[in-house]
Amino acid sequence: MNFKQEFLAALNSGSTDQSLLQLVTRYQAAGLAPQKSYEILEEIWTEYGYDKKDDGDRLRQSLEYIMEKVWYQGDLHAGAELT
Repeated sequence: MNFKQEFLAALNSGSTDQSLLQLVTRYQAAGLAPQKSYEILEEIWTEYGYDKKDDGDRLRQSLEYIMEKVWYQGDLHAGAELT
């Protein structure tokens, strides 16, 4: 399973934001560049149509929270706080 597949499975299964952050951190620690992880998250965001609608469902809130963390903190496994 790759990052996108594993993230989607976790997101759709109702994983907590903390669990999703840990998933991103694990992939970054294994060599996934922060910019690439953000691009994949943005791809998911677009595929879900969030670029065209303005609903505030739980999936969107979690996804955008994780995207924001990756955007502003970048390399999450380099010691950035995960709260």
